[in-house]
Amino acid sequence: MLLWSIAYIIDILSFSANSGNIGAVMTIIFSVGFGGSLLAHAMLVKAQHKLESLNLALPVLGTFIGLVVLIVASLDVAMLIEQTHHGILLPFILRVVSVGCLLVATGLWLMSLLTKTKPVLAMLACACTLAIIASLTVNGSF
Repeated sequence: MLLWSIAYIIDILSFSANSGNIGAVMTIIFSVGFGGSLLAHAMLVKAQHKLESLNLALPVLGTFIGLVVLIVASLDVAMLIEQTHHGILLPFILRVVSVGCLLVATGLWLMSLLTKTKPVLAMLACACTLAIIASLTVNGSF
């Protein structure tokens, strides 16, 4: 089932990339990878899990996925800047909001690693909320 799911995601990503729809690729990677692992980590913290290795592995995995999304987000920045010259500001502003929320959510998620403490559910809930906002604004529209 896991291999089938991975194959399905790869198929969607390749179709979206071949169609030139960078926003769709970014949304899929972000929602499935970053959002899923962040939500899984929040649920494990809520359940008071005893698997301390996941407190390191999930934020590191999320940071890697966040970097991939950041790189993909920067691929069509030139087009968004060109649109601002023609008076179309909203897609550029929403992309900046999306990337900003992604960076803040990643920072909140990594906070427990930086302070060498246990993850706090409230911080992970804030990171999840910011991840939802970033996912909604990634394509320039709700």
